[in-house]
Amino acid sequence: MERALKEALRININEATGRVDPRLTNNIGMLRYLEGNLDTARTLCESAITHAANADSEIAEGLSTTILYNLARTYEEQGEEGMAKQAYEKLLHRHPEYTDAKIRRAQVLIDVNRRDDARDLLKQALSSQGNDLNLRAYHLSSSSPICRSLPTHSSSLP
Repeated sequence: MERALKEALRININEATGRVDPRLTNNIGMLRYLEGNLDTARTLCESAITHAANADSEIAEGLSTTILYNLARTYEEQGEEGMAKQAYEKLLHRHPEYTDAKIRRAQVLIDVNRRDDARDLLKQALSSQGNDLNLRAYHLSSSSPICRSLPTHSSSLP
């Protein structure tokens, strides 16, 4: 598989234009992330987000959003709370209802012992996105101790 990934990176550059496809770079970065190779994942995601800025405007925003989320997750796994915080805040500035980014931002707040801020962020998310299954699952998760004090919105369950 290693050889295949290296070959994919090699052919990722369009020889006619010299442009790199940020989608493939991001995907290879996420494969590296899943393998636990966080430094390489970070480098690839950072490269992908730079190249996404030059992508066709039709796909640039969605692509940049996806890559920025992946980069934030990589920063988070590397213990770079400050970098992760900045990335999640940038995402939420662009897309205030991006629930997964809110959940991860809350987790970063928990990790730096800012539980009240995390609780407030999750309350805000629940009030506007109470039917989001990822948010509800995180809220109900026993691994998320701050969530025990949040409202359950059980009346909106099917």
